Amino acid sequence: MIVLFIIINAVISAAAQVVLKIGVNRIGSVSVDRSLDFFVQAATSPYVLTGTGLYVLSLALWLVILTKASVSFAYPIMSLAYVFGLVFAMLFLGERVVPWQWAGVGCIILGTYLIAHSA
Repeated sequence: MIVLFIIINAVISAAAQVVLKIGVNRIGSVSVDRSLDFFVQAATSPYVLTGTGLYVLSLALWLVILTKASVSFAYPIMSLAYVFGLVFAMLFLGERVVPWQWAGVGCIILGTYLIAHSA
């Protein structure tokens, strides 16, 4: 059951990244001369605020997870956030994923499987 909570946390963490990326894409790039403007827009962006909220939710869930599992078990399984992040970026941001990235996904999934079944 704890593995399911860790996977859910990885999904939330990856979703936070994608939502933040959507938010900053809508604001535009930051530069030295407009950095204050950028951060004001980010602080009021519904996407950035939602992404931040997802991170807070992820933190809360992570604290619960840490009461039930060792860090040496739980934290490596959180590497699934990289997998979810890649898939979400492809689906929601239209990012291109190359074969080497998919090979990396395979390694992460295999490693996660081995760690999850070590307990």
